Amino acid sequence: MNQAEIIKKLANDKKSKKEIQEKLHEMFGDLAYKSSAIYKWMAVQRLEAAGAVYEADPPERIDTQLLNQIENVLIDEPFSSIRYIAHITKSCPATVYRYVTIHLQRKYHHTRWVPHDLTPPQCKERAEKCMELAAILEMCKKRNWHGIITGDESMFTLSYGISGAWIEDGEKPPTMNGSKIQNEKIMITVMWSISGIIVLNMLPKGESFDSSYFIDNIIYEADQNPTIQKWRKTYGKIWVHLDNCRVHNSRVSMERMKQIKFERTPHPPYSPDIAPSDFFLFGYVKEKLKGQKFIARDELYEAVHSILSGISEDLILRVFESWITRCYAVSARNGSYSD
Repeated sequence: MNQAEIIKKLANDKKSKKEIQEKLHEMFGDLAYKSSAIYKWMAVQRLEAAGAVYEADPPERIDTQLLNQIENVLIDEPFSSIRYIAHITKSCPATVYRYVTIHLQRKYHHTRWVPHDLTPPQCKERAEKCMELAAILEMCKKRNWHGIITGDESMFTLSYGISGAWIEDGEKPPTMNGSKIQNEKIMITVMWSISGIIVLNMLPKGESFDSSYFIDNIIYEADQNPTIQKWRKTYGKIWVHLDNCRVHNSRVSMERMKQIKFERTPHPPYSPDIAPSDFFLFGYVKEKLKGQKFIARDELYEAVHSILSGISEDLILRVFESWITRCYAVSARNGSYSD
């Protein structure tokens, strides 16, 4: 189902333009239709529902040379992203996406990852902690999401490949050969809030990410951030959402956070689907990095900083709204990952 068909279906289901836009962004990312196209196809749906005849756009003229170029790229590099193909062929990403999906009839297949095989007690704990977290998030929402920050660490590299491949129906996805790119792993920590970046830290080469480093370079920097200091004057304590990794939960880390009135929120075990850094932020950044190669660590850092700085408050707001929704969804599923 293409974007136009999805818009018409959602419009027929009485979804608002905002809801349709969010769904398209979830499914197609940067290639999602913009407001003008959404309004157009919503209008088409209304005309069709009223029995009016809609005069379709004239058939698209296919650039056979571009089509051949795209096909050659996919033959050589089936893991290529739309952005990478557009860069190689010097074409518009939306045009490349249309050619790949409609004219070459390729579908994007990727592996599905399940974080953990949960036991019944773990499901129960996950559901309970999600409701505890949801209560805190609802409180923060009432004050425009002020007073809460979230964050995590993730590994980055100097060159970005792709996690899936464009293949024809019935074709077996090829295996990516990781030996072609031997990359240094670079840990980057991001603490963020409704106001944007609170802390952005790249672990120095040869340094260990332990409790001392976490306290001195992440917790201390967050505490000194002007936004945090302003919120502390208004609300006293600051809610901090982190996952349950050893460094975050160490005795010295917990004591230091308590001293500076950083109150840890609950985090359900085995729950990257409830961590905004996991279900949104790092995936968003790495998608933007696809097809790029960097010479030095500092170049990567600057690219990550630029991407993070470009995230709008409106998008962060939608992510935080989704955060609450996800908590309630997990509770409704009794802690399982799916129905």
